[in-house]
Amino acid sequence: ILSSMRITSKLSSRLSPLTTRLFNVNGAVGYAFTMSVISGYPVGAKCVCDLKNNNMLSDEESTRAAALCSTASPMFMIVSVGAIMFSSRAFGTALFLTHLLSCFSTGIIFSFYKRKSKPLTITPPMGSEKIDNLLYESVYSAVISVLVVGGLITLFYLVCEILLSFNILTPKLLLLNLLLFLSRNL
Repeated sequence: ILSSMRITSKLSSRLSPLTTRLFNVNGAVGYAFTMSVISGYPVGAKCVCDLKNNNMLSDEESTRAAALCSTASPMFMIVSVGAIMFSSRAFGTALFLTHLLSCFSTGIIFSFYKRKSKPLTITPPMGSEKIDNLLYESVYSAVISVLVVGGLITLFYLVCEILLSFNILTPKLLLLNLLLFLSRNL
């Protein structure tokens, strides 16, 4: 819903000087990065795709933005990984901050990708289109995204199960178990 409202263009105009200097992309990517940091994957990738489809990003900018806007959600990193897996919210927070630092570093590195191609300076204001079906289109897009991600998870799960049933992964699992055993006993 936010992507279809004027909030995007206002945020983009304010972030443009920063994103142009640091990452060689226009301010619309700042909006996509903000959404990616708040919501996690695949929201950032979806925002970059929407910006590209709305001609707000060039081909080079969309490549740079994809490198910057692929982040895990704070809830996953802090709660699932930190608090549940490692029994430490502080560890999860440190892991999330390290993850953000790596995204910034990747974004800066990718700013040199086709450096001569400058960011688009004229961005059409988002939100000028009709919003009569905004809720429907937002829910439809979200459901499709969830189904695609769920389908990919299912596909990879099935491939892993097939590999396990044919004992193809057995040597790798034994090696991982040995490494875990050694790391716990050191």
